[in-house]
Amino acid sequence: MEFGYLLLHVNYGAVLLSAVMSMLIGSLWYSPFVFGKKLVELNGMTEEELEKRYPNVVMYGSSFLLSFFAALVLALFLDSFLTWANGVIDGILIALFLIGTSRASAMLLDKQPAKLYLIHVGYDVVRYAVMGAIIGGWH
Repeated sequence: MEFGYLLLHVNYGAVLLSAVMSMLIGSLWYSPFVFGKKLVELNGMTEEELEKRYPNVVMYGSSFLLSFFAALVLALFLDSFLTWANGVIDGILIALFLIGTSRASAMLLDKQPAKLYLIHVGYDVVRYAVMGAIIGGWH
C-alpha cells in the first residue's frame, strides 16, 4: 500500500492521545515515587547532575515529539480492524521483541546494569501496551 494512503487513514486523535498517555506514564514511571531514585542511582549521578543534562523544555518537548512519532508508526503498523485487546498484545510484542532486544544490545555494549535495562523496558512494555489499546480500540 502507498505510504501517503496509509498516512491519510491514520486516526490522529488516537495517535495524539497515545503520545499524551506515553508522557503521563513516563512522568509517573520515572518519578521519585516509582523508579526515579533508582534510575539516578543506576546512572551513577546525583539528581542535580541528571537535571543539568538537558533543560526541561528540551527534555519534555523532545519526549513528546518522539512519543508522537512512536504512536504514529505504531498506528501505521497496526491493522485498523484491531480490538483494544489485540492492540495491547501487539504493543507488548513490539516493546519486548523490537525495542527490548535493541535496548539489550545497547545495554550490553555500554556495560549498563541489568536493573537499568529492566526499568526502561518495563516502561516500554507498559506504554506500548497502552498505546496499542488506544489505537486498536479507537475506531
